[in-house]
Amino acid sequence: MIKHRLHKQRRAHRIEMMIQRELARAETILDQNAQAMRVLTMALDNEPKGLAKVFAEIEQKGKSK
Repeated sequence: MIKHRLHKQRRAHRIEMMIQRELARAETILDQNAQAMRVLTMALDNEPKGLAKVFAEIEQKGKSK
């Protein structure tokens, strides 16, 4: 009985840690997307003709990861 409860607690903790890792990963992705949006907004505001250059830069960064 006690072993069973302990097993359930450990399993719940493992699941909780998995969820925490997934949340952290999702937050990282959201932060990266927000940064990309800021870069694109700045590019559009400052230099509309240089947009192709900005996209090429972003593409290069994506390939280097």
